[in-house]
Amino acid sequence: MRAPVLDLVTFISARLDEREAALPAPLPHEPAQVLSEIQAMRIVVAELAILAGMSLGLGPETARRLLRVISGIWEDHPDYRPWLPVAVSEMPPPG
Repeated sequence: MRAPVLDLVTFISARLDEREAALPAPLPHEPAQVLSEIQAMRIVVAELAILAGMSLGLGPETARRLLRVISGIWEDHPDYRPWLPVAVSEMPPPG
């Protein structure tokens, strides 16, 4: 896996850890859903990291772009680096 991808995965994982740590215990319904979303994002990031480390086809570049898009969620975080030149808030809506 390339170093920038590893840095990107580390950044995203740290933000997910922060979000999970901020959840109240015990978890009422809403925070339980947030925890489920965090777990789902962890799985997506792990799979994209594997794909991004491959060297064939368009898959790796697509995976790296998706990791950059995910990192844009935290563009106001002090550890954020401009891995993606277009901020998430500037991206056109899907569809």
